[in-house]
Amino acid sequence: MGFLPTTDTPLPAALQAEIGLTPAQQAALRVQDFDYLARSNAATLDFWNREFKG
Repeated sequence: MGFLPTTDTPLPAALQAEIGLTPAQQAALRVQDFDYLARSNAATLDFWNREFKG
């Protein structure tokens, strides 16, 4: 698994062309709702353990 650098990190042009996101792709990115994730973490873990781990 790899991660792209943040949008304010300059990349060499060749690397940007290979792995960079276009402005349209960057605009489509969504920020996670960390408050929701924190509130629902226990329920999600319980669901995961019951439904997938058995």
